[in-house]
Amino acid sequence: PDDQLAAVRSAVRALGRRATPLTSRTAYHHPLLAEVQRAFRRLLRAQPVTPPTLPVYTAAAPGPARTPAQLRTVAAVHLSEPLALHRTLRALRLAGFTTYLDSGPRALLSTLARAGLPDCTTAAPSRTPAGLDRIRLRLTAVPR
Repeated sequence: PDDQLAAVRSAVRALGRRATPLTSRTAYHHPLLAEVQRAFRRLLRAQPVTPPTLPVYTAAAPGPARTPAQLRTVAAVHLSEPLALHRTLRALRLAGFTTYLDSGPRALLSTLARAGLPDCTTAAPSRTPAGLDRIRLRLTAVPR
């Protein structure tokens, strides 16, 4: 609904903020996928999941996932719940992280991370196929 998005952008600009429309070829984070989410959640319950070695931060939960049950929940929630990337970036920054890997195909999340945290380092290896040496170089670069 272009007219609704234009109204949101105008309201946000009136508050002195910036709004950027995001395009996607997938329907993730949309309520229309609620039934798919429920089916996926049932499927995940039957899958063996080991506890993560490190906390797993996700834009679908306010804090890191530390247990198999939490991992299953956030995996399913991504289908139909809104993305709270800025909240997750703040939590990561507070935990001491300054480098972010974007696993998406178009580097959209790394672009948003740089907008929200201008001094962070990002890498999107799926978008730009690169050798391991280039990825290591990017990840060890001093933040701008």
